[in-house]
Amino acid sequence: MLQHLDDLDFSVFTSLPPLRLIDGHADTQWHVARFGGGLPPRPKVPEPPDVPTSEETVYLSRLWSAYGDHLNAEVRSSEDLAGRDELLEHLGDSRVEFYSAEALRAFSRDTLPPGEYRKLQDEVHSGVRDDVRADHKDGYARVQAVVRTARVLQLTSHALVPRLSTRDRGGICHQLANEGKVEWVGKK
Repeated sequence: MLQHLDDLDFSVFTSLPPLRLIDGHADTQWHVARFGGGLPPRPKVPEPPDVPTSEETVYLSRLWSAYGDHLNAEVRSSEDLAGRDELLEHLGDSRVEFYSAEALRAFSRDTLPPGEYRKLQDEVHSGVRDDVRADHKDGYARVQAVVRTARVLQLTSHALVPRLSTRDRGGICHQLANEGKVEWVGKK
């Protein structure tokens, strides 16, 4: 090993000034955790596409079940809600919220260490769990109660709080439904 080091041409190595090194580190997901200084601004949240994607299948089917429970009818798609303006508006709002939370998840992935977004979801889940388990007249009432609670939760100890919007909070509830952690019809 000593012979290898003696033969090594050290002229191929250069040094970096400390500030340039820190600037390079600032573009990593570890920077805020190590140095603080706050999170960068969030990129603009994309609008949901006109046709739902495969990533939306589970939470949308759970919403349709909640709407069906409310209407005492089977609801399998948004077409089954024709003429139900309140429910169609709620569905549109829910999709916007879901996409907002998905954008926050991507932002967290790019700016914070792994697992931070899951911690935020766990905080929200803990805060809404009693509303999920409570008695409600139907699944739609449960969705409304849970999302309403998520919007007012006191979340103060998470790094994403300064970048968290009201829509993100509702969207996290839909993410939890998408992951099978909450049920709108029945209790979980």
